[in-house]
Amino acid sequence: VQKYVDNALTTCYDTFVRQGGEKMSEREKEILDKLAEKLPHMSERERGYLEGTINTAAAMSEKQRENKLKKEE
Repeated sequence: VQKYVDNALTTCYDTFVRQGGEKMSEREKEILDKLAEKLPHMSERERGYLEGTINTAAAMSEKQRENKLKKEE
């Protein structure tokens, strides 16, 4: 279970940092705190789904950032 918590929190934080953020907003901290609280109580299927959703959102965010950088050039 701890592996999933670490993985999810690291993915969220890494995505935020890659987007140029220096500090997390209070809302982002709240989301990560809630995630850390709820994740240990989720089923294996729910954790897998959540991890997939986070990874997809991170990939989409990275793609948007890349497209924005290309447009600026």
